[in-house]
Amino acid sequence: MGGHSATESANTANSFVGQSIVALLMTVPAILAPLGILFGIIALFMSFPDPGDMGMGLIIMLGSAACTVLFTGGWLLSVRSLRDELRARKLRKPKGLPKPMYAVTDDQARKWFEEHPGTLEITRENFPHSTRPFPGEPGYFEPKRTDHGL
Repeated sequence: MGGHSATESANTANSFVGQSIVALLMTVPAILAPLGILFGIIALFMSFPDPGDMGMGLIIMLGSAACTVLFTGGWLLSVRSLRDELRARKLRKPKGLPKPMYAVTDDQARKWFEEHPGTLEITRENFPHSTRPFPGEPGYFEPKRTDHGL
């Protein structure tokens, strides 16, 4: 499922509901693909004397193994994405931050919060990857505030 950010092509589903749907859809093939391996093994043993049938059992078994890797990997990525989103929600909620709709750097986010003062403090804890100095650090200067006529 694609995201709605023009600059990010690697976005998965952008909402918790979308990510949950992807995980649910990936659950069925992730469970059925390993069963295909078992079916291929059974077909291989049941057709032992006939080389043509043995080849079909081998094809089923190898195809199911490839599908198992793909679907189970996709399911695991979906579950990890859900866990990451839940963890991010827990971090955003106490600070009153909205869900980001596109990726920004800490410096870009910090600039926006400096121009639009609110409840978020401009600290190293809130912007850990910012490259500019913070209040109380050497080289810090007070940013211009824009109230846009308010």
